[in-house]
This record gives sequence, C-alpha cells and structure tokens, in this order.
Amino acid sequence: HLIYGPAAEFRPRHERKRALLIHCLGMEGQRIYSALSLATDDYEGSVKALETYFHPKVNVVAERYHFRQRAQAVSESTDHYVAALRELVKQCKFGAMENEMLRDQLVEKTNNARIRERLLMEEDLTLDRALEIARCTEAAIADAKAIAVDKAHTNFKSRTNSEACTNSKTRKNSKTRTNSEAH
Repeated sequence: HLIYGPAAEFRPRHERKRALLIHCLGMEGQRIYSALSLATDDYEGSVKALETYFHPKVNVVAERYHFRQRAQAVSESTDHYVAALRELVKQCKFGAMENEMLRDQLVEKTNNARIRERLLMEEDLTLDRALEIARCTEAAIADAKAIAVDKAHTNFKSRTNSEACTNSKTRKNSKTRTNSEAH
C-alpha cells in the first residue's frame, strides 16, 4: 500500500508512473530496486537502472566461446543440438554469418562420424542441406539398428526352436535307448 498510494494519488504524472512501476515489481523486484544506485529518481532513470540490472551488457567474445564449445551430447538428436545452438548464437552477433556458423558448428561438433563424413562430402553445403542430411542419416542409422535387432530376435527364435527340436530328439533317442537297454 505504501508504494501504490502515491501512484493512485493526484501527483504529477512522472511520480505516479514511477510509483506504479515500483508497485508492479512485487516484493523481490522492490528489494532489488531499493539496492540499485540510481542516477535520477524519476521514471526514466528507474527504468534504465532496472534494464541495466536485468539485461547486463553481453560479452560477445565469451558468448562466442560458449557457442564454439557446445558439442552434441551422446544421446542428443541433431534437431535438439541445433535448437540449443540457435539459443546460444543469439548473443554472438554473427549477423549474416549466423547460418554458416551454425552449419560449421554442426559439422565440427556432431557426435556422429558418419554424419560428419556425409556433410564434408557436400559441395556448397548450406545449413538447411546439412540438417536434411543429418536427419536422413540419423533415420537410416535408427532403421538399420531396428532391422538388426529384429533380425537378431528372429535368429534367436529360430535357434531356440531348432535347439528345442534337437533337445526333443535327443531326449526321445535317450528314452528309446534307455528302454531298449532295460529290456
């Protein structure tokens, strides 16, 4: 109420705007606001101080370092990896080179050697084409694994069935021998 009161009273407009701003910050925002050193005590000065606090200057060199260090995790899909790179690249200020930097990072830091080889074979590789190749390669690898698992399962079943048949014949022969030896 102490903050909202001046905003509702008949005071000059700039004082009401500042009081309303502070009221809308909530308890945590008001705590932060009171700790800020303000050049001026007006609305514009308050907004500028809050913007500086909540949106500090970006260190482009550090942001680019973090971008370049980001490698694809072992179980991470290309789409998830590139989405993470897109978040990191926002602070890098690459400008018109952004897609090329994303493409290069994908080629260098992918976790899959087959994808990297396929990307390096392409002439005039664009980011869109790199993503298409990576997705197709990931899908092909997943399909090949599924087929291999299915084939192994089928082989296991047929081996188990043939072993069961062999064991059954062995048991029958064994019983026959035992019966004939007993007579």
